[in-house]
Amino acid sequence: MIKERSPYSVWTRQTHPWGRAHGPIASADDPVDVAVRLPPVLERLLDEADVPTEGIIYCANCDAAISHIDAKREVNGSFDHQFTNPHGFTHHFGCYHYAPGCTISGGAHAADSWFPGFAWHLATCTQCANHMGWWFEHKDENFFGLILSQLSTREET
Repeated sequence: MIKERSPYSVWTRQTHPWGRAHGPIASADDPVDVAVRLPPVLERLLDEADVPTEGIIYCANCDAAISHIDAKREVNGSFDHQFTNPHGFTHHFGCYHYAPGCTISGGAHAADSWFPGFAWHLATCTQCANHMGWWFEHKDENFFGLILSQLSTREET
């Protein structure tokens, strides 16, 4: 069950064509049943890399698998960053090598990038379409900036 849609996620899906491509626009009040499972890409990645499953990072909204703690990386000397975009939204996010539970959408935008020389795309949860952060790309270097409040971990029982 989706817990909550962030206001920014709903605004993004209503405002941007790439957000509307995920299907009908839902409001924060719409209940949506979601089967919790690993995306096939993440299952293959975990199998091939022999990554422990207890470090999986989930979407805080729908519990879909997004990435893994072993995918954390530093950009400009730090894992976490906090920036405010031109629309006044402040985001605290962490950098990850990969996030196969995210869908990258829209064209590359170099304007207003928080990392000089990098273009960005929106990254949403593949399962619930909640805004998770951004995919940053520059020549041979790229990474995900995932909003930390949109992520959760859980202990194996």
